[in-house]
Parts: sequence; C-alpha cells; structure tokens
Amino acid sequence: MSSTIRDVARRAGVGLGTVSRVLNNSPLVSPATRQRVLDVIHELHYAPSHAARSLSLGKTLTIATIAPFFTRPSVVERLRGIEATLAGSNYN
Repeated sequence: MSSTIRDVARRAGVGLGTVSRVLNNSPLVSPATRQRVLDVIHELHYAPSHAARSLSLGKTLTIATIAPFFTRPSVVERLRGIEATLAGSNYN
C-alpha cells in the first residue's frame, strides 16, 4: 500500500497542514521542518494522489477526447498534438 499524507505527517512529527504547506512550497514553514518533511517524503516514496488533489482543488485538470477510429492516421496525429500541447501543463 502506498504512503499517505497522514503517514508523512505522523513520521515527521508535524500536522497535515504542515506537510501540505511543504508540498505547496509555502514560506510559512521553517527550513528545518521543511527538510525533515522532505526527508520523510523521500523515505516513504510519497507522491500526492491526483484524485485527492483534484477533490481539494475542486477541479480535475483532466481533458477527455472522443476519437472515432484509432486506425486513421489523422486521428492519431490530432491526439498526439493534444498530448504534446498538454505535456507542459498541469492537465492530464
């Protein structure tokens, strides 16, 4: 089972809000605490859940496409273009 933000907070000896502030690069966390939380994140191989983040933000940052046939080269090229455009953004 993967680690949660609660696991990180418990192991680092801080609250959930502190872990959240570290993840969001808030300046309100002391350098020592930030480093301790980052060390625990690395130790536990923690990665924020996309689904949980979407719920907390109130938006999914997900784009869906409907394609009639993947056998047509023009459809595949359009999908590649969409993927390339989204690669540098926060959208999935």
